[in-house]
Amino acid sequence: MADVVVDASLVAKWGLFEEYTEEALALYEDWESAGVRRLAPTLLVSELANTLYKRVRRNEIPEERAREILAALLGLGLVLLDDAELADTAMALAQEFQLTTAYDAFYLSSAELAHCELWTADQRFFNSVSVRLPWVRWIGHYQASNP
Repeated sequence: MADVVVDASLVAKWGLFEEYTEEALALYEDWESAGVRRLAPTLLVSELANTLYKRVRRNEIPEERAREILAALLGLGLVLLDDAELADTAMALAQEFQLTTAYDAFYLSSAELAHCELWTADQRFFNSVSVRLPWVRWIGHYQASNP
């Protein structure tokens, strides 16, 4: 069984309709069909909750709907990795790539540990690391296998 690491920006697109949602959903379906496991640091849960909370605060979605989306996303069978085991490598990667926060580096650390691709919907993050880390992939480049 193949593994991929997914970040919160990508997972959020599976529950929110916005730019690249179609590609993100197609990618999810392709992974489901191929039996690909989706991995993420436990940080993903906090990031998803924060993303949805921001939508509530901006009156883009009602709180009840945000909670439903969060529950649905967390029910997708993501394999959550222990942040404590990722922290040291994440700190080193954040420094190496001069990231503004260490959060994104936890996803990099997860992918390094699992020896697999990392998929993101955050183009700025992708641009900051992809030249040196070709296993970091951006949803904007995804072509569905069954369009």
